[in-house]
Amino acid sequence: MKNRTIALLFALLMLVSAGISAVVTLVREDMQNEAGTEKDRLIGVYVTTEYVSLVDMEKYIEDNIASIMSGSNILSPEDTAAYTEKLYAVEKIEEAISPLTGETYTTHDLTFPGLDGFGSYCYKTQKNGTPVSISGGLGAISERHTSIKSTDYGEEFGLTGTIYTSDDFNSVLYFNPLYQSADGSIYLVPGTGIHHSGVGLASHTMSEEETTEKDGETVTVYRSDITVNIEGVVPPDRITLLQFSADNELLSETEYTADTMPQTISLLPDTEYIITEGYAAGEDGAIFRELYAADDEYIEIFRPWKDGICTKESVKLEWN
Repeated sequence: MKNRTIALLFALLMLVSAGISAVVTLVREDMQNEAGTEKDRLIGVYVTTEYVSLVDMEKYIEDNIASIMSGSNILSPEDTAAYTEKLYAVEKIEEAISPLTGETYTTHDLTFPGLDGFGSYCYKTQKNGTPVSISGGLGAISERHTSIKSTDYGEEFGLTGTIYTSDDFNSVLYFNPLYQSADGSIYLVPGTGIHHSGVGLASHTMSEEETTEKDGETVTVYRSDITVNIEGVVPPDRITLLQFSADNELLSETEYTADTMPQTISLLPDTEYIITEGYAAGEDGAIFRELYAADDEYIEIFRPWKDGICTKESVKLEWN
């Protein structure tokens, strides 16, 4: 008999300066689809800054009015599970041009009507009659990495990424699990939240495992592990790029803001190395200095996204 345990683990940063965190585990075993033949699978996460309420409270109150009026009813996840609706995703497919390579590629994003947020996911679809896995998500989760491993009995995949917050960020991020049904539809269910004050580190991990019996042994037919880290940074208000010759002569000094920094920078022919300096708003001293030589193809910067969240992006260096 198949069985599944979906463990939702999240680290809540209690005291940032002391690095103390709390871990809460929630076990769910109710993710069987309506047909009752195959349980829906965890395929990603959608992050929001507001709690997603999908409980049909009118129906819940109607069915439990007696216990509510008597004061004996306490609203719990188990009580509301049967009244929680699913919010289905709309797939958005677009063609884009890479600013680094100039090549055209296809983007796959999942959106949820009336819900503002961003996500990371890996879902199944058909392309020319062939099953394929699509890894996608909006840019607010940086350093995204997807791994897919086929085994003798099934499949395992992992998703990782990092949300970078500016030092003035002070909000709750809610991590809402995404599931895919056997018919291909994708939906969201409400998740748990982490309060982050813009400094320090925190993380949220979701894992799911589905097993079955094979020749008297328990084997894994499906497993997913999703980890999203949250890291506070001090994004620079402006960045100065200094180009030096082999004789350490300053050849060029160019100042950019995070918004005006181009995706590709063509360096002068005699440039041997460069130094980037980042400056915070209202500060005279540099908050960082980085050295790059001819074997470095990219520099990394933080660009403001919105609501105090930054994205970590690569800028290509063209050495002449």
